[in-house]
Amino acid sequence: MNKVLNVFIADDSAVVRERLSELVAQVGGARVIGQADDAPSAEDGILSTKPDVAIVDIRMPGGSGIDVVRRVRSSAERKPTFIVHSNYAYDQFRKASTEAGADFFFEKGTETHRVSEALRMLAGR
Repeated sequence: MNKVLNVFIADDSAVVRERLSELVAQVGGARVIGQADDAPSAEDGILSTKPDVAIVDIRMPGGSGIDVVRRVRSSAERKPTFIVHSNYAYDQFRKASTEAGADFFFEKGTETHRVSEALRMLAGR
């Protein structure tokens, strides 16, 4: 039996957090263990809850999701798989996300279904 996939969601939009929570709930063996609506809370929440996966937006109050990825990658003992989920699907943001340590980058408007695919793949490991 596969273990539970614990997911943390960081996005400044309550609607997006709710939508992602519903998406996570549809993935067998996955559950949301924390949420944040700004970058400092995202970093603290990810470090304290130690999720398997962290879904982060790029633009949030108090900083960038890219900075959250970079700081957690450099300081956490247990590093989650990072999914950057953003409206800003420009090449420079994709590149910066990858360089910071993100594992996936999906555009909110056209690639949200890929978040679910990535979670299913990770839950099956």
